[in-house]
Amino acid sequence: MKNRIQNICFAVFISFAINSCSPIVYSNVGHNAPMFEKKGEVSINPSYASSNAALNLYQSDDASRGFGFQGGYALSDKVAIISSFYSMGGEGDPEIQDWKGNGTYVEFGGGIYGRSQNKKIGYEVLGGIGFSGIKNKNFNGLEYLNVSITKPFIQPSIGFISKYFECSFIPRIAYVSIEDRGMRINDSNRLSDLRRQFEKNNKQVVFEPGLQFRFGFENVKMQLQWSFSNFNFSSDEVNFHHDSYGSIGLNFRIKGQNENELSNY
Repeated sequence: MKNRIQNICFAVFISFAINSCSPIVYSNVGHNAPMFEKKGEVSINPSYASSNAALNLYQSDDASRGFGFQGGYALSDKVAIISSFYSMGGEGDPEIQDWKGNGTYVEFGGGIYGRSQNKKIGYEVLGGIGFSGIKNKNFNGLEYLNVSITKPFIQPSIGFISKYFECSFIPRIAYVSIEDRGMRINDSNRLSDLRRQFEKNNKQVVFEPGLQFRFGFENVKMQLQWSFSNFNFSSDEVNFHHDSYGSIGLNFRIKGQNENELSNY
């Protein structure tokens, strides 16, 4: 039993060391799923966001943190548009980490939505495209790695919706394309790893399932999001991506009115 515990602790330490000593070329983000009911609705979601710490709490020192902003508008009783923006980074601790970085991500999209007859089940099929830039710098100030990302996606979702609580499942599928925007790595082994990864994995179809919970009042709810990506940009020794994402924020909902309600005025 003692040896087993020691082996587990050693594995955790090695995993932490591997993930905390590398630049990052991709980080998962949240999913914008307004779950509208009718034309004219507006959804606004500011949030505190973090990647690489949602599941791996022992790696929290290596997480990227920042904020996210999601917005949406129901153009009609069937069609909606969305837009999202995220800005995250991590200064890190130079005593245990070699690198620090920051990045931004913006996306635009739209699609269809609807509700069941009793209004309790909502669904959406949204699609769009996202653009991201990530900049990494070594603490010695001499090494860097910058990338740009293009990410078209399709995002179906389904959820249970009530006046004071919502729960949605969002299985996003995306095509991630990463481009090297400048790289200087002094460690020859890490440089070789990165070059191999750019040759093999710079373009990937990824599955990024997510969960969304909202609870509170009719027009203002707390919103929790979690998502995970199977994107892979890692060797046996080094992991160059963040695959988990979590956020906490608020959802503000401005209710719309359908044509029948407007005609009564």
